[in-house]
Amino acid sequence: MGDFYNGITQIRVEELLDTGAADPSATAKTSTIPKSLGESPVYKDGEELEQTGGGEIVCTITEEDAFKGIDLKLKLASLDYEVKKVIAGGDLVMDGLDVVGWESSATKPGPFALEAWIPHYDTDVSIEGMEDGYLKLTYPFCKGRIDDRDHEEKGWGEDNFTVKARQNPSSGDGAKTEEIVDTIV
Repeated sequence: MGDFYNGITQIRVEELLDTGAADPSATAKTSTIPKSLGESPVYKDGEELEQTGGGEIVCTITEEDAFKGIDLKLKLASLDYEVKKVIAGGDLVMDGLDVVGWESSATKPGPFALEAWIPHYDTDVSIEGMEDGYLKLTYPFCKGRIDDRDHEEKGWGEDNFTVKARQNPSSGDGAKTEEIVDTIV
């Protein structure tokens, strides 16, 4: 796994249309209890072709590896049912107007946008660093699924998700952007 982020302050997910365009009927869902987020860049391996002649290699043509996107491992507390539905599909279990659970289904989850905020530390102020805003990570086109759930003795269950972040086909935005921001908005 490439980068691994702990201490995530908040994540926000919002459903997109299948084309990657914003869904005007979607409402962003927020979780303030994410556990961790890990990133691995994904590449399509370039091919190599050799031309031979006279028993020797005359030339070699090598394609560069092509960047496809980023695979994410996301761990959330299992009580974020609305966030879980956006990431992995399924249905919410309702009691009147209250969401009381989540139910898996065979329906394919749709694409969504994911934003994560991680505390940013200014190490110029002190050796330990002082919190100075947030590192905001934006993944504009994602598709996810639940991998498994961790249950420890005397602990809460935690859902583990695999998320594929790719270039947004609608806007052309890359698989990830990051920026330093003062506040979470």
